[in-house]
Amino acid sequence: MNTYRLDVLQQPLLLRYMQLPHFLALYIARGQEIVGEILLAGEGASAKILGLYVMPNYRRLGLGKSLIAAGMNALRERGVSHFEGDVIRRNLPQCALAASCSATFVRTACLYPGINYD
Repeated sequence: MNTYRLDVLQQPLLLRYMQLPHFLALYIARGQEIVGEILLAGEGASAKILGLYVMPNYRRLGLGKSLIAAGMNALRERGVSHFEGDVIRRNLPQCALAASCSATFVRTACLYPGINYD
């Protein structure tokens, strides 16, 4: 894939997420090629989408939404009822995907001093 793949997560951070009760990693493949992946983690009734990636040639086919739905359904069976995910508001494809999943905008975060991703 590329540098935005989920394997760019630092090993200690990934190990910490893997210790949470609701850790889940899913992928979609075409033949031997992984074309999309999602990572969710949480505890109690809450979980967060930590990463979602779909290869450029496979975008706008519903794969991202399918990964989100599959992850949410699997975690619902474990008692999760609240899901969160971070979206960069200037990234229109991310916003469209969030809207298609009936997401509710909650807050704006400033990730770097002086740079507002609003």
